[in-house]
Amino acid sequence: MPKTPLAKTENSAINLPQTDDAVAGVSANDSTVGVRGNRRTQAERRETARKRILESAARVVRMRGYDGLSTEEVSQLAGVSRGALRHHFPTKTNLMVSTLHFLNEEMLGKSWGRVERAKGGADVLDLVIEDAFDFFFGDYFFINLAISMSDERNSDLHMAARAVRRESRFAIEKTWIERMEATGLPAHVAGDVVALTFSIVRGFAIRRMIVDDSAEFERLIGTWRKMVRQHVSTYLRSDQRQEAD
Repeated sequence: MPKTPLAKTENSAINLPQTDDAVAGVSANDSTVGVRGNRRTQAERRETARKRILESAARVVRMRGYDGLSTEEVSQLAGVSRGALRHHFPTKTNLMVSTLHFLNEEMLGKSWGRVERAKGGADVLDLVIEDAFDFFFGDYFFINLAISMSDERNSDLHMAARAVRRESRFAIEKTWIERMEATGLPAHVAGDVVALTFSIVRGFAIRRMIVDDSAEFERLIGTWRKMVRQHVSTYLRSDQRQEAD
């Protein structure tokens, strides 16, 4: 099987994901009409309301942290009654775990899309970096961090959050290692590149809580690209090395 080259994109830009609290809300008035003249089904209305609640919960946690999450504020932002919110999510823990699952599914969809692009010949390292930024600068990681810093007495929430993290990131990181191996890298080198890339971007995400300097992040990640490509070139055949330069 032909190897997928590491393309020459050291200087390509990273578009940092938006990390403000503006998780898009949906108007409460959209629950009656789908295609013009056709009333939406009850199941469709339920799903629309549920999604609106989850998006609103993510937005509130971004603004106030987990301990500041108020189901009343979530219901107001979502445009549903508190009774409707409790019907979908009986407890605050249930709401938060469901929000994590919702965001996790959205994130995984993007990640698997990038994997398919890599299989099609797109630059693997750039896609790994893009995937790391999308994860660590997005709502899913921030909410997990907020939960991790919340009261440990809510053990059910902490255990559920850890379970969601395990079932998603391990699978994605394993797949990225396999895609790196497909470029001709030994397994241990591919694993090191993926682990270090995710660790570096995670550090950027934490640092951004102190200072928001996207230009500096761009410069440093460009340096990391060059370092990685120089490192991996020592493990490639001469023909593969030319493709990666």
